[in-house]
Amino acid sequence: MTKDEFQKMVSGGPVILDGATGTNLFAAGMPHGVSTEQWVLENPEVIQKLQRDYIEAGSQIIYTPTFGANRAVLSRFGLQDHVRDMNLRLAEFSLSVSAGKALAAGDISPTGKLSVSAGGDTPDEQIFEIYREQAAALLEAGVDLIVVESMMSVTETMIACDAVNDAAGGKIPVIASMLSGTDGHTYYDGTVYEALPVLESAGISVERYPSRKDEPDTAIALSAAFSYHPSEVVIFGATGTRQDHFIANLAMLGRAAEDPETAGI
Repeated sequence: MTKDEFQKMVSGGPVILDGATGTNLFAAGMPHGVSTEQWVLENPEVIQKLQRDYIEAGSQIIYTPTFGANRAVLSRFGLQDHVRDMNLRLAEFSLSVSAGKALAAGDISPTGKLSVSAGGDTPDEQIFEIYREQAAALLEAGVDLIVVESMMSVTETMIACDAVNDAAGGKIPVIASMLSGTDGHTYYDGTVYEALPVLESAGISVERYPSRKDEPDTAIALSAAFSYHPSEVVIFGATGTRQDHFIANLAMLGRAAEDPETAGI
C-alpha cells in the first residue's frame, strides 16, 4: 500500500484497527513471563482465530503479532539471533488471515532501552539499527504498512519512524502512537505537544488551527467527527467548572440537533 492509498483510505471515514491482543492471548492460556512471540509461534491457531474474529467484528487493519520481536526484547529470552526468521513467520500468520479481507500492519514497539538523546545510555545509532532490522524483516514478509505503537519517548518514536522509512525508502505508510500521562508528558522525554512538530517533520499529517478563530475547539472537533457520518458522538468533560464553556457546549449540541444532516446522531 502506498502513502497516497492509505491517505485516501483514512480520509473516507474512521478506520477500525484491532486491539487488546496481549490480553486475549493471556485469556487463551499464554503464561506470564514467556516470550509472547515464541509462544505464538508454538500456538499459531490462537492468534489466527483471534485475528479472524477481529476481522469478522469489523477490523480493517490487523497487527502482526510482532510487538516485542525486536533484537533488544528477544535478547531477554536468548532469541536475539532470530529476529528475521521470527518476524517473517509471525507476519505470515496475519497475512494469511487478512488476505483480501483486511490490511496487515507490521507491529513495532519499544525496545526497552533508552537512547542517549532521551537521557539514556544506549547510542541512538544502536536503537536505529534495532528498529531497522525488524522493519526490514516485516517489509520482506510483505506487510501493507507499519505501526510504531505504545511508544514512551518522543526521541525513540522519531528514531523508530526514521528506521522504518529508511528500510522502506519512505514508500510505506507508518502509523505512530505514543503513551502519555494526563498532563501530556511522555514517560521519558518531552510531551505529546512537543512531539507534534517533530512528527510532522517526519511526514506525519497534523491539522493546525490558529489560536484566534471564530469557532471554539469543540466545534471544530464536532465538525470533524460529523464528517465521518457516525451514529454516535460522545463528548467528555462538556459540563466542567466553566459555566460559559458549559453553555457553549449545550448551544453547539442544540445546533447539531437542528441540522438535518446531524439531527439523528
